[in-house]
Amino acid sequence: MVSIDTIAEELAQEFDYLDDWESRYGYIIDLGTKLPPFGPQYQNDETRVHGCVSQVWLYATHHHGVMNFSGTSDSDIVRGLIALLLKLYQGQKPETIIAHQHDLFFNRLGLDKHLSASRSNGFYAMIQKIKQLSAQYC
Repeated sequence: MVSIDTIAEELAQEFDYLDDWESRYGYIIDLGTKLPPFGPQYQNDETRVHGCVSQVWLYATHHHGVMNFSGTSDSDIVRGLIALLLKLYQGQKPETIIAHQHDLFFNRLGLDKHLSASRSNGFYAMIQKIKQLSAQYC
């Protein structure tokens, strides 16, 4: 299993390769278009991420000691942010997800300087939901 820190650094290097934030936003949006379909049966209050301006849903399962997530949003950029988080946390152990210093990842990508306050709050709300879902399996 590849560590969260290794995945975070690989994602950061992909961001570094892109010249400007317009390209980075395009990359984030493109990631979101590649998310697997999220069934409407999972779009409910239990899976909804509260604290996001956009509609966001995250669903988790736990198999063989690791977490598996799926999610979607009604916003293209937020769907891309979900995809970033799923790349980071998919297939990781719950306790590893909970212990991860997500601020370092957020700042390393430069999201702290380039997301609006409401999008930043939503990003953190998604991380909290992922950690909350993971805590159910510790």
